Amino acid sequence: MDERTAHMYSLTENLLRVGPSLFEETRGIVDLLALTLEIPAEEVAAYCQTLYTESRKATSPAVGDKRVSEVLQSFSLSLGSFVTHRLPVLRFPPDLLQTLEHGEASLSMARVIVLFPDTDERLALLQRGDRKG
Repeated sequence: MDERTAHMYSLTENLLRVGPSLFEETRGIVDLLALTLEIPAEEVAAYCQTLYTESRKATSPAVGDKRVSEVLQSFSLSLGSFVTHRLPVLRFPPDLLQTLEHGEASLSMARVIVLFPDTDERLALLQRGDRKG
């Protein structure tokens, strides 16, 4: 087994076994797609967005990348759901991403807090939410 394949198996096993948060799972799926597609993880979102846009324009259901569909289906996700609900989270401001990385906020909370453009307001809301538990 080559190093790439071993890394894919390890990543998949961790995602399925650990029970990660939706944020961690999204990051893991992006990493898995990057390995599967043999592209940098930073390019996965744009690639999936292009696939999704093309699939919405197409009159034939054959448009798409079977490799992407297989990875997403293993996590019970469609391309549309992944692109519209999961990938936008990775574009959150750095302070909010850090909060998610450390498990200090739920993805639901972060989706509301991201609506506030001011970093200080977001921090205050996170602290208030943390106190309310």
